Amino acid sequence: MKSEIKIIAPMWFLLSIGIIISAIFIFPESYMIPRPWNLIGLMFMGFGLGLAMAAMKLFRERNLKPEGYNPPERLIISGVYRISRNPMYLGFSISLLGIWIYMGNLHGLFAVPLFFVIIDRLYVTFEERTMQRVFGEGWARYASEVRRWI
Repeated sequence: MKSEIKIIAPMWFLLSIGIIISAIFIFPESYMIPRPWNLIGLMFMGFGLGLAMAAMKLFRERNLKPEGYNPPERLIISGVYRISRNPMYLGFSISLLGIWIYMGNLHGLFAVPLFFVIIDRLYVTFEERTMQRVFGEGWARYASEVRRWI
């Protein structure tokens, strides 16, 4: 029996936060966003986490598991899924941007596009191929009406 380690997207989110925080200690002289301007990052963090939580709520209400490696049981196209096909990942990305703005260290910015590319290439493309295979025309119609990100 083959054993697989499944790294869920929130782990990449936490790792990215670790990179942003580590940059403060590794490059302490690289601050870009001084106080009080860095407080704008709190709005991005709040909005992003709210978006991700709204998407999670839709999964919980339907007794579905959000992990992308689980076979999809139903297609969710309501709520925040009307504006983005990936509101959880989008929320995580916006939150990371907010964390970076709040921390203000230039080198920590590296974590934001890194997270986005990892999620887009390793998770979203896989999940969307699976959704197409499982839901067929229903998915194709939804994907043609709602953008992948925003």
